[in-house]
Parts: sequence; structure tokens; C-alpha cells
Amino acid sequence: MKFLDRFFDKALEQAAARSDKLAAQARAETPGFDPAALQRLRDKSVLVIGAGGLGTAAAPFLAAAAVPYLQICDFGGVESETLASTPFYNRADIRRRKVEVVANRLNRQRPETQVHALAARSDEDFLDRRLPNLSIVVDATGDPATQQATNASCRRHSTPWVVGQVSGAGGWYTTLRPDTDGGPCLACLADERSATEVDDRPYPAALAGMVGSAMAMAALRVLMEDEDPVSGTPLVHRVDAYGQHWEVTPAERRENCPVCGC
Repeated sequence: MKFLDRFFDKALEQAAARSDKLAAQARAETPGFDPAALQRLRDKSVLVIGAGGLGTAAAPFLAAAAVPYLQICDFGGVESETLASTPFYNRADIRRRKVEVVANRLNRQRPETQVHALAARSDEDFLDRRLPNLSIVVDATGDPATQQATNASCRRHSTPWVVGQVSGAGGWYTTLRPDTDGGPCLACLADERSATEVDDRPYPAALAGMVGSAMAMAALRVLMEDEDPVSGTPLVHRVDAYGQHWEVTPAERRENCPVCGC
């Protein structure tokens, strides 16, 4: 029995070493980024919450950048309606768990990234157990209750996170930094969020692709310590899908915020 334990431990070590080597090679070959900044990704771990239109747009770009550890959390399965919100799935995936499809596909395509499927509901208890070992969270659920749970947990653990949403013909995303002093939390941005929440029409898959890929880029910039030089103020990015027009506004702390206590 001890022999088998040693055998499997050795196999795991060798697999991890191969993955590390592949990741280093992939980062070295990633275009468009400073090589020194890419090296800052080598020990990072990312949690993507939600495997719908936004999540399946963000996750492949994070894996393509050779982020070493990527976790995908979603409790739902692929349904026929899911196919309209993202091209990631196909009809053969219907009735399978979303996270299993995403993890299996990305692990085949990007062996340099270890992608783990978490078939669970993301709430504060779930996040409180995982955040100590995470570098950043990408909340791609579009669900206000889940977003508020992420906001509260990330605030407690001083974990940076990216949040976004799409509905109808509009979308938005922002990066929140509870790991730095003085920044707003999601509850501070209630007025910003209402701009897209009033439109509950189904969204085009291309819109989710635009916002989700931008969320991945925002997460990578945090991990590589390459951020917008606007006095450290977080920015809310809004997009009109049909006009393809992006609008950027500063995200300010709200007086008497019930979450961050401003």
C-alpha cells in the first residue's frame, strides 16, 4: 500500500512538473504582453464563477495566458437555451454539467493550465473557504445575489475581483480592489448597475463575448500588476452592443455604504 502511495505521489509530482514547464513555455510565447509581467502569473490562481455567456468567454482567455490554476464554479447544466448565449457549448453537451464541459475542454486544449470544475453554488460560506488560496475572482454570473455574496466575501478577505453583467443590448464590467485602501465596493455602484438591469431582454452571444473577454483582460492586468493609471480609481466600463460604443466612468465610493462602511 505504501508503495502505491509513493507511486501515485511521484506521478502527481511529475504531472505538476510537466504542467509547470508547459505553462512557462506558453507564457513565453504569449504575444502582446511584457515578458516580465507574464512571469507574475506563474503562481496565480483564478476562480471564475458562472459558466454561461460571460464565464465561457472569460475562461478560455485566462487559460490562453497560461494562468496556472483556474477554477470554474457553476451548479447548472447545459440546456438548449444555453446554446443561444454562448458558442462554447454544442447540442452534444445538453444535460451535462457546464463546469465539467468547460474543464474537460480547456484541459485538452490548454494542458499548461490546470482547470478544475466546481459543481457548487457560490455563496459566502463557499467563498470564505476558497478565497485564502485565490489570487482573484471573476464573477460572471450576472446574478445580483451571487454578486453581493462575492462582494462581501472578497471585502472580508481583501481579494480583488472583476464583476460584469449583460442584458438586452448593453453590458458593463468593473474591477474592484478591496486589497487596496479607499476603493468602492459593489454596493457603492448601485446607480451604475441599474443602467443595464432595467433591460431584461435576452442578450446576444456576441455581447457576452465582448464583455466576458474584457473581464478576462481586466483580471490579467491585476495579476500582472498592470492597471489603469487613473489615480487608482476603479473604472466602470459600459458597452452598447449595437452601437459598439464603450463608455468609461470612474467608480466612486458611496457615502454610508452598508457593506464597506464609507
